[in-house]
Amino acid sequence: MKRIRVQGVNTKEMKDAWGSLGTAAPPEAEAAPKAGIVSTLANFVKANNDRNIDSVTACYSKDAVVYDDGQIMRGTDEIRQWIAGLFQKFQYVVTTTSVRGATNGAILTATIIGNFPGGHVSLDYHCRTLGDKFEVMVILPTSVAK
Repeated sequence: MKRIRVQGVNTKEMKDAWGSLGTAAPPEAEAAPKAGIVSTLANFVKANNDRNIDSVTACYSKDAVVYDDGQIMRGTDEIRQWIAGLFQKFQYVVTTTSVRGATNGAILTATIIGNFPGGHVSLDYHCRTLGDKFEVMVILPTSVAK
């Protein structure tokens, strides 16, 4: 069995990240993403690049949960504060690399270039949706097969 490493995060750690949110990781089944999620992801990327806190926050459901860099944000108030902090601390541009479907959502792979340490990163946004809103988002460095 091929083991996938995520620049320091393996698939067990990925499942642990989902578990820390109080939810099971979705199966890794790939399919074409649903049209609604593609639109939400496009809005999310545009809002990030426009540095529009309200528009980024509008992509999430009221009770959404986000896991990023060891932090957990619950609900749109905490998500709004997290986004505002990112925008205040860093200047960056998000470029979509790919979008692939996953059970109940999608995985957005994006390249982020900015004034953060390292200046360049590829991230996977594992999104589970509720209608056309993000319900759960786990952000991790892009997987690299070894």
